[in-house]
Amino acid sequence: MKRYTVLNPLKYPLLLIILFLLCANMACKKFVDTPLPASKIPAELALASDGSLVSALLGAYAAVTNTTVFTTCYFSDELIFSNAATSTLQAQENTYTPDVDYGYFSNYYKAIYNANLILEALNKSNTITPAVAKQVKGECEFLRAFSYYRLISFYGSVPLVLTTNVEVSATQGNTPVAQIYDQIIKDLQDAKTLLPAAYPSADRVRANQSAVSALLARVYLLKEDWANAELESSQLISSADYKMPADLNAVFVKGSTETIWQLWNVNGYTPGGATFLPSVTSSVFYRLRDGLVNAFPATDKRKAAWIKAGTGASANFYYPNKYKQRVAVTSAAAEYLVEFRLAEQYLIRSESRAHQNKIADGLSDLNVVHGRANTVLFTSADQSDLLLKIEQERRLELMTEEGLRWFDLNRTGRTAFWLAPIKPTFTARAVLLPYPTSVLMANPNLMQNPGY
Repeated sequence: MKRYTVLNPLKYPLLLIILFLLCANMACKKFVDTPLPASKIPAELALASDGSLVSALLGAYAAVTNTTVFTTCYFSDELIFSNAATSTLQAQENTYTPDVDYGYFSNYYKAIYNANLILEALNKSNTITPAVAKQVKGECEFLRAFSYYRLISFYGSVPLVLTTNVEVSATQGNTPVAQIYDQIIKDLQDAKTLLPAAYPSADRVRANQSAVSALLARVYLLKEDWANAELESSQLISSADYKMPADLNAVFVKGSTETIWQLWNVNGYTPGGATFLPSVTSSVFYRLRDGLVNAFPATDKRKAAWIKAGTGASANFYYPNKYKQRVAVTSAAAEYLVEFRLAEQYLIRSESRAHQNKIADGLSDLNVVHGRANTVLFTSADQSDLLLKIEQERRLELMTEEGLRWFDLNRTGRTAFWLAPIKPTFTARAVLLPYPTSVLMANPNLMQNPGY
């Protein structure tokens, strides 16, 4: 079957919008099927020039950018919404049902569909400049890998779809997680050979070799492949392109030297800032849990820089203040959503080294992060103590960042330990989200996660 798309290489400024609108209809029929009118031109013809190809690639980035995961702050032990109802209430009580759709499944498959569409077009085209084709292929493989990393972190065994062929994609059943890991690593290893060290655009909003290494480090950590996680994180730590600013208020601005990859936003503010920051501090609705606030030592600089107290009726509530913009800004204070940054890589290497019994080296890495916020460093640890210190440091350093706390709890098997004492409704099934009812109805071969 020929695949068609509405992309028009003669109207590059409109291409991103057209592609996004096209993919937005995917969930209406089959979960990875985009119905297209027969009058439209084939994708391989529409993506036949360098400009049209790059514009289509930006559409793939848009699908990822439009998938915010701050809901995970409710899944874990980080955040409470004072007026929670329905989906948010289920999120913070871990009682989600298939009737509630947080948007992760369909949105990441939009990104995957876009990446597959471009990769297929590249395989059929002989009109693209080789350097552009190489760059775009690497970025598409990175975005596909990132989307599958997120999907398995939320759902576990999901359909592995590597084609836009409807006969295949619309009825693809669950794929074993190990097989998806293999594909993620394959995509990333290939992308690393294709992408340059330099960023292809300003503000570190498109992937380069470093973004690939950052994701590989995370994936190897998930797989408990400690040696490779250490290797990838070391490449980033040794790079002269990244350094941790001493000023904690400079970590999340768009020009931060710590950022490895971030998601561009034309308005210069993030969904987290727009959501969590109160319009008036006397009305704090998104508040940090007491256990998290109290976990910061009083002298920890992160508590002053990244956490704020409400006033008046909200004087006893604290809210996240990592992102400080809640309305449009175009100055140097503008913020993009940071996906990968250097501090996390130090913590990944610290944990990887701890598991390999490189205790002194692991402690040294941990102190790089801990020491930026604290004047007193850790001086000694055995393996079990070091791993607990790393767990705590990740909890504080990576607070409310794109699901990392939730993913950490699940990958280390510590979810029940932390959540059961503060959430009477928590049960073991909650470590994986249920597939939405609409998705199950569209694909009869997809099996629901246990317990739902």
